Amino acid sequence: MQLYPHQIESKLGFDKIKTLILSYCSSDLGRAKVNQMSVLGDYSTINKLLNSTQEQVKQMSSGDPFREIQGFNLASELEKCQVIGYYMSSEILFQLIVNLELSKFCIKYFIKYEQEYPSWKEASSHIVVQDELLNRLHLTFNNKGEIRNTASDNLKRIRQEIRNKQGKARKELEAILKQACKKGYTEKDSGLTIRDGRLVVPLYAEHKRRIKGLIVDESTTGKTVFLEPMQVFNQNNEIRELHFAENREIISILTFLTSKVAFRKDQLLKAEGFLADLDFTRAKAKVATQLDACKPNFTDTSDIVLKNARHPILVSSNRKLDLPVVPLNIVINERQRVIVISGPNAGGKSVCLKTVGLLQLMLQSGMLVPVSEESSMGCFKKLFIDIGDEQSIESDLSTYSSHLQNMKYFLRHCGKDSLFLIDEFGTGTEPQFGGAIAESILNGLVAKEARGLVTTHYGNLKKYAEEARHVVNAAMRFDLKKLAPQYLLDIGRPGSSFALEIARQIGLPDDVLQEAQAKIGHDPVAFETLVSELEQEKLKFDEYNKNNQKLTAALEEQKSKYEHLLTQLKSTRNDIINKAKSEAQELLAEANRRIEATIRSIQESKARKSTTQVVRKKLNDFRKKNQPEPSKEAEKIALITGPINPGDLVRIKQSQAQGEVISVSGNSAVILMGALKSNVRIERLQKIGKAKNEASMPARSNLDLHKRRAHYSTQLDVRGFRADDALKAVMDFIDEGLLLGMTDLSILHGKGDGILKAVIRKQLQDDPSIQSTQDEHVERGGAGVTLVTLK
Repeated sequence: MQLYPHQIESKLGFDKIKTLILSYCSSDLGRAKVNQMSVLGDYSTINKLLNSTQEQVKQMSSGDPFREIQGFNLASELEKCQVIGYYMSSEILFQLIVNLELSKFCIKYFIKYEQEYPSWKEASSHIVVQDELLNRLHLTFNNKGEIRNTASDNLKRIRQEIRNKQGKARKELEAILKQACKKGYTEKDSGLTIRDGRLVVPLYAEHKRRIKGLIVDESTTGKTVFLEPMQVFNQNNEIRELHFAENREIISILTFLTSKVAFRKDQLLKAEGFLADLDFTRAKAKVATQLDACKPNFTDTSDIVLKNARHPILVSSNRKLDLPVVPLNIVINERQRVIVISGPNAGGKSVCLKTVGLLQLMLQSGMLVPVSEESSMGCFKKLFIDIGDEQSIESDLSTYSSHLQNMKYFLRHCGKDSLFLIDEFGTGTEPQFGGAIAESILNGLVAKEARGLVTTHYGNLKKYAEEARHVVNAAMRFDLKKLAPQYLLDIGRPGSSFALEIARQIGLPDDVLQEAQAKIGHDPVAFETLVSELEQEKLKFDEYNKNNQKLTAALEEQKSKYEHLLTQLKSTRNDIINKAKSEAQELLAEANRRIEATIRSIQESKARKSTTQVVRKKLNDFRKKNQPEPSKEAEKIALITGPINPGDLVRIKQSQAQGEVISVSGNSAVILMGALKSNVRIERLQKIGKAKNEASMPARSNLDLHKRRAHYSTQLDVRGFRADDALKAVMDFIDEGLLLGMTDLSILHGKGDGILKAVIRKQLQDDPSIQSTQDEHVERGGAGVTLVTLK
């Protein structure tokens, strides 16, 4: 992508975004990718980067455990490994093990979840798992990066000889040291030590000639010397020679391993590049999570439709201060290629420009942006800006001259695939000439079909935007009553500078303002007043229109629900009637059969009393069996509005359990359910009236609680949950625990990136019914489990 001027990244704040990404990288591999980060112009490449970043955001929010990409940058070492005589150090080879293990883990992970992360499955498919090399390295190094004794037979033999000879020499030296301690030649608690690779005995300097030997070293103060006795001199020499042999064998092993690495250099560089991309992309995903960013509809056009767009740096800084960010809504397309924004100073015009420019830079660098998902953003080949003071003493350019230099560049290089941003267009010289030149430049840029945003105070540019094709006015909204900017952009009308109103609020004398108004003349003032009044009327109309749209939508929704319900009722009614008719016919046929059988039995028995009674009893039993049961009116509980006070009957929303309020404190209440007291947040309670069978309510509640307590688990597993689902499950789990009188609960959320844990901990900290939260013991899950103590 062609960018102008060269300091465009710092002017738009993209350098701060890069710094934020750097802070989230886990390795030098990722940090190197940030330093190489560039704004791209190829639609296909950008779209792939956006998809890969979006997949990493999805992975982080899934709760699945994933390793931090703490790999090592070994590219220079891998390039040198083919040089004859070069061998990699133990440290470098051990770092290579870490890279290979990370690559192997990632490849297996993305194969397992290829449906969820297709971009990363595709990227990992080009990486070859180096199992043979990895196994060879594991046979050579232990978990601390030290070369094993079993790395070669020769190394094993040499180290065994070293241990044997050191053991023999140590015994002799310990005997010498023991005698020296008895005679007072050294401190009583002294021990053997090693100096320059040789076992030595510490002696007081004044007794150094008491024992024959070679002085190898002395202490800093000179009061102690380290002496190698003659008795072990030859043995120490042999040990030293064995250490030389050990070192030669280690070099031989490292040289052999380096040759194995050199043979696979290209594949290893690919694997390292994959880890670098993954660490870099995960850092971008963490930034996206912090900014509540998403991937908009990305198109290969020059159109921009931003909905609820927020300036990324303002999102980050305002969140620390707990301040909101006013969103930006803007449309740039073929119909309105250029938008001319006007309005008061400090009203948000420049922020509007910088928001659009910074979001475009971020998107075309493969980053998700803080906008609504319904937004749409195009792909530009060129991005030019003219923001801020470009005065240059070295180039002998004034502020206005530097602006004109920028405009000359814009006119030469702008086209259909260009986006330009110009702040305070035409200022820096006499308004009459500056405005005319700015209008001509703007007309030239429109003719080149470039897309752009321009801020200005000049009336002729507002008039040009009203009359020219493909150009529209826009205004920053201003509250006339409070004389304060609202930082909202209204497209379709010019804005007022509100210079006189702001001057009056600041406190300039009335006579000064009246004189200024007289100098301005009636027409300009009347125009500004008319613009202000129209702005207020439009705001009222927009508010009424918005309310009407909501009402219309609500009515349409209710109408649809009622029509659907009516259709269901008609269908259900017909089904019930048909079923009742069918059952009635069967019942009538059966009744007729039984009556006929009864008559026949009476006739055959010639009306014997005993037989007649038996037959009639059977007929009466059949009649009673098929009598409709009397309908039982369902117990109705009336919900009551108003504050909850001691003595009120309440119901817990989730569990439907009922009880009586004992006391109320702040946002929570103590309720009595049978013999059980429980502390519940008021927002979880519903105030109710008395039920008809109120007397039976406590016994039923008690029985139900005992049954639920028997089936209640004090551990909740939310691994794999999305954040919203996990929070709902946790709060239901806490409420159930409070209801059942539990005190100690545990929530298993996993470690992963810690996002799920942080969200849950934040929710628990705000809950007045929680006494404390802490990590589980490291042997039972550590930071992957949160222990909760209820009040």
